[in-house]
Amino acid sequence: MKIFHLLFLVLLSIPIYSQNSFTVKLNSEKHDFPTDIIETDDQSCIISFLRYQQYGYYFANSYFYKFDKNGVLTDSLIFLDNEYACIIRKMGKLDNGNYIAWGSYQKEGFYDDDFWQVEFDENLELIYEIRTATSYGEILQISSTKNEDGNFIITGNFRSHPEVSTRKSFFLKEINQEFEIIRDSIYISGNSNSVHDIAYNSDKNRIYLVTSNNLSKVNYEIMEFSDTFNNVNRTNIYWETETHNATTLNFIHDSMFLYAGNYRPGKDDKDANHYLGVFKYNTDYELQKQFTVTNPDTMYYSGVLNNLDFIDTSNIYFGSFKNYQFGDFWSTEKSFFQIDNLNSNLDLNWEKYYGGDSYYVLYQLKATEDGGALMFGTYYQNEENGVHEKDLVIMKVNPEGLITSTNNNAEIPIKNAIILPNPGREYLELHTGAYPATLQLHNLNGSLVLEEAINSNISRVNTLELSSGTYIWSLVKEGKVVESGKWVRE
Repeated sequence: MKIFHLLFLVLLSIPIYSQNSFTVKLNSEKHDFPTDIIETDDQSCIISFLRYQQYGYYFANSYFYKFDKNGVLTDSLIFLDNEYACIIRKMGKLDNGNYIAWGSYQKEGFYDDDFWQVEFDENLELIYEIRTATSYGEILQISSTKNEDGNFIITGNFRSHPEVSTRKSFFLKEINQEFEIIRDSIYISGNSNSVHDIAYNSDKNRIYLVTSNNLSKVNYEIMEFSDTFNNVNRTNIYWETETHNATTLNFIHDSMFLYAGNYRPGKDDKDANHYLGVFKYNTDYELQKQFTVTNPDTMYYSGVLNNLDFIDTSNIYFGSFKNYQFGDFWSTEKSFFQIDNLNSNLDLNWEKYYGGDSYYVLYQLKATEDGGALMFGTYYQNEENGVHEKDLVIMKVNPEGLITSTNNNAEIPIKNAIILPNPGREYLELHTGAYPATLQLHNLNGSLVLEEAINSNISRVNTLELSSGTYIWSLVKEGKVVESGKWVRE
């Protein structure tokens, strides 16, 4: 293995400066895949990602980049190997102030991966690494939490059959601060089981896993394990009229947790599986409150790896992306990052949309100590990027969801409201968290041609009677225009 610590990066990095927020777009001329993002004690952030030498897992190498609080790239640590794919999946912080990361080494055509652990300091200097042989297949994803002893509990999906790529199982490991594996267990049910998130409840000394079975019909469960990895409870997240396809679980306190991701309002409606939802439960799995964003025509998808985080429960961040073209990683459409900011009662504080100038996909959302949030994902511009080239984007927003800028060259648009589809014909849909308000539509001569009261997150307005052409729309709240733009009627 070759390890390079780069002081001078051959990379296009465009920071947008501000005191509390920034945007960075990274164009590497390769296909990049985000794996994790963490905040350091000095409000810098470290990202981990994979870079493919060609499109395919077996040619991936692992990269760590550190950005200061202004979005300036300061350090990097890169793992390159011409024979193996060296893949970091997840990061955590050690009590000594250093950082730990977990992943795998895999060789094309080989079924068993090596489990890989790495320690590095805040300057991205490598301290220690260890590889351990495993008895299972290709590791696909890793999630982590800490127990009351300060040990890490990590879980990960792996391909459990060398000839059936869809067959998945998962493992649980307890690892102390010295990288010693205290406990190790494999969960194989004979089906395609994936784990999406992990949380620890110190009151019950239990580990909570969000899992799904994807062999025939998606079936989501919350599985509870004791601190000795015994499976003590399984709760099927399925009701008579709705299915909750969530992927992130965070405890508000020991007797209450949030469960967030995609929301399916009808169990038999195959076309209704990309709505958004945050659900609050007690530990008896009694639903206390829910926040949902539902819409049949504009595809939503919650953050792929993590979509909900908070430090203060009055300031909960739920991240997603809008106008997603399901299954199309190289879409020519334009999409948006979306943040819904909620209080502990799941009431909406604000909602904003970021982008619309490229095809954005959100992978990670992280609440920060200053009350803001980090978003980490990809963007794709088919006019500029290669066939298999998605580039990285990092956005740091302040507590109001704003990104302030002194450099407009890479500024990402931020909207309080957007209209989709655009162009449209029979209707337009206004998406906003700034309601109640009024939507006004003017023609290019300045004449008011449509006015509609807006009383919900998504409002559909009939436009069949309008002539083809370009219109100027405005969202007016308490006498002030809070957002405006152009809309084209085909």
